[in-house]
Parts: sequence; C-alpha cells; structure tokens
Amino acid sequence: MADLEDEVRRGLAASTAPVAQRRPGVVETAAQKGTLKKTKVGVVIAVTKEPKVGGYLDGGAVLANQVHTHLKNYPDVELIALCGPDSGKWAPESFKLVEKAGWKPLKVELPVQVKDIGDEHGKYLKEELPKSGCCGPAELIKLEAFRLTQYERVIMLDTDTLILHNLDELFEDKEHHAIWTVDRNLGGNCINGGWIVLTPMQTVYDELVATVKKGDFREGSAWGGSNIGWCYGGQTFQGIIPYYFQKLHQPEGAWREADSCIYNNMGDNTNHDGRKQDEVEPKEVKTFHFTVCQKPWDYCDFEGKPICMALHKKWWAARWNPSGDCRIPTGATRGGTRR
Repeated sequence: MADLEDEVRRGLAASTAPVAQRRPGVVETAAQKGTLKKTKVGVVIAVTKEPKVGGYLDGGAVLANQVHTHLKNYPDVELIALCGPDSGKWAPESFKLVEKAGWKPLKVELPVQVKDIGDEHGKYLKEELPKSGCCGPAELIKLEAFRLTQYERVIMLDTDTLILHNLDELFEDKEHHAIWTVDRNLGGNCINGGWIVLTPMQTVYDELVATVKKGDFREGSAWGGSNIGWCYGGQTFQGIIPYYFQKLHQPEGAWREADSCIYNNMGDNTNHDGRKQDEVEPKEVKTFHFTVCQKPWDYCDFEGKPICMALHKKWWAARWNPSGDCRIPTGATRGGTRR
C-alpha cells in the first residue's frame, strides 16, 4: 500500500483561479460540447468500515460503472477509495474487495484525534464529536480529499449515489474551490456530506485540520458562533466545510451552492429557489443520492414516490443488466464494474 499512497499523494500546485459571483445553478461552459478534457479529475469515496460483500460495496461498484459511462470526456479519471480510519487492521482481502468494485484503496487515518482538540474552546466539541452524525470522527477522513493535489478537481460521493449524466460543467468550473448542495431538511446551514466538488489544496487541508483542533463549536450556535453546523453531523464534515469556506477561506466567495434538484437530488428536499426535489423529472437529474428513497440494494420493486421508484429502476439497470431486472441478487461486486 505504501507505493499506492506515494502515488496518490504526489500533486500539482494548488489552483489560484479568480473568483466569480457565487450563485446556485449550472455554470455553462464549452465542456458541454462533449470534447475530451485535459483537466485531471479524481472521483473519491470514503470507506469508514471494513467492507463486506454486498450493500454499500455493491453501491460502489455501480458508481464506478457510472463514472466510466458518463465521465468519458475525462479519459484519465481515477477512482480513489479513502479507507480508514482503522484500515491498518483490515484483512488484505478487504482491500481486494474495494479493488474488485473498481476503486484504488488509499489507507488514511483520522486527521484529528478527539484527544487533540484544544481544551480552551473545544470542551463541547470533544463531548459531541464521538456521537455526531452517522460515523462520528470517522467522517473526518473525508477531509483527506483536499490532500489529493495530483488532481485539479475532485468529486467526492457517497456510494449510494447514481451518476446519470456528464458533469463537465462542475469539473471545468475552476473559479470555485468548493461546490456543494445544502441540506435544508437538516437546518443549521449544513451541506450534505455525501456530495462535494473541490479543488485539492494542502493549505486548505491544513486550515481545516487546524479549525477542528481549535474546536470552537458552540452549543446552540455551532462553529465559531456562526450558526453554521448546528445540525445532525454538523460537528464533522457537514458543518466544518461550509463554515470554513464561508467564514475563513481566502479568497472570499470561492464556493457556490449547486442546484440540489439537479445534483445530489435526494427526493425529499428543496433547492435554493424552493423547488421540490421530488417534483423534478428524472431525466433532469444528474446525480441522485439514495437517502430518503432508501438503498436500492435492499429493495426489489421499490414502492414510494415516483422519483424514488424511477431512480431505483435506473440503479438496478446499472447494477447488472439493461432490463433493470432486480431479481438478480446483490453480493457479487464485479457486476457493477466496467468490463
């Protein structure tokens, strides 16, 4: 794994592109013409527990397949799985499963240990971080994406995500160092931590780690008393990212909110303009995130909102066969990888 880690750590210089007015929506670029691009792109997932056959690994295999299907304008795209924080204890077979699903495993550790959070400001954060969100401190391994400086752009996705169209406009938007979707159901000005497009920069990583170590997360008003991050998972990635980019990062405004009806649609939220995600035609959706709509690998012939049913069928079609027949059992991850 050492050689792989050396390969993944090598990087390009950080981008210092000028900043444009932040605004939700799609940036129109020449990339939409469908020509091959030179931008070096990395697609990243986080594997916070030792993987087993089926479930989220099936999701990762389908996602890898969709990367190769829809990101064809980036022929050198690479797929990286951040494996941690205890991946040093995993069996070798576990890394082979990740590779079989189409991803390069990269061992990572926690960028910040709870014990290293400062006592002056961080007493409350120390108490809350271990029970924050889905994964507690393990969610902080997602910060490692900012260290992958060999890529000009990185998109980090949860493995229960389906890519449905090309994403050129996101990768060619060099003006914004971070693009995310806001989860308005969570409140607290939090983002959804399962979808972000970013420009890797070591300085950003260092400043994010320093912010967590300082630990200025306040009861009732969250990070720095800014009211950013007072939500489920707000003590980790879903809160620290919007706080850092909106309050600390230079140059100001180097972020934007993407339209969550088009990107990271979860079928149960609203975008910046109040449009409901579950009223969007499935053909408009570029990436879909199976949260409220449940995990497709757990259901056959899912019944629920029309958009959920439509995207479940699309996931199963991508899972193994064009017919979308979900009677084929999950569990053999090779079914979703590119042949």
